[in-house]
Amino acid sequence: MDKSEHRTIVRFLTLNDYSANEIHKRMVEVYNESAPEFLTVRKWMAEFKRGCSSVEDDDPPERVPKIEDTEE
Repeated sequence: MDKSEHRTIVRFLTLNDYSANEIHKRMVEVYNESAPEFLTVRKWMAEFKRGCSSVEDDDPPERVPKIEDTEE
């Protein structure tokens, strides 16, 4: 199961007023070792409560190429 599927579950249960402890416990019961860590569940919950609705990873920030000093 990928992150977006886990986040979908966390989002759904958050919207249904489950606590982080309840969500994590249920996910561990079903997914065992592949369940997200408790702190990850808590972080995602906070994002959803702030109004975030996306379950996808944000695109990483674009890297600015390093300009090397070519002074001689």
